[in-house]
Amino acid sequence: MRRTRTWGALVLPAALTSILLTGCEVDDDPAAPATSAPAAPTSGATMDPENSPGSTAIGTGDATGSTGAGTNGGTDAPVLGAGAIVTESASGSLLRLRTGEDAVLRLSPPFLDAQPQVDVPAVLELVPVQHFADPGYAEWELRASAPGRASLTAEATDGSVLVVLVEVSGP
Repeated sequence: MRRTRTWGALVLPAALTSILLTGCEVDDDPAAPATSAPAAPTSGATMDPENSPGSTAIGTGDATGSTGAGTNGGTDAPVLGAGAIVTESASGSLLRLRTGEDAVLRLSPPFLDAQPQVDVPAVLELVPVQHFADPGYAEWELRASAPGRASLTAEATDGSVLVVLVEVSGP
């Protein structure tokens, strides 16, 4: 005995596909101008592709974002916040944290062998991160320990110097 397909078996997948695709736009004319422009970054901060959303990295240059970053009272120096990923191109920036918050310092060549230092260790604690496999950068967790100001510095093998001002406020 031969079974025939019913219309219901054909209509149901088509209806589900139609529902799922509702709201999707199809561009039939590739020469037509775009209807919406991508969002412009609100600061010089960029998202780090290796990190979770909401963390900022200065200088990685892959996707734009502004969480935890802003401007420093009208100057060009970016202001970073909790969860920021500070890279060597963030030199001259300001890192603002509250006691108990943290950020990450990632250094790649020529800063790979640099030993970062904090002039007031009571304000900011540097905790080295040990990786199972070499990610191609050295990493430290920056923990805000007490209210105050400190400078984070690191010198590269080529003589370049990274300087980041850190301001920690109370909880």
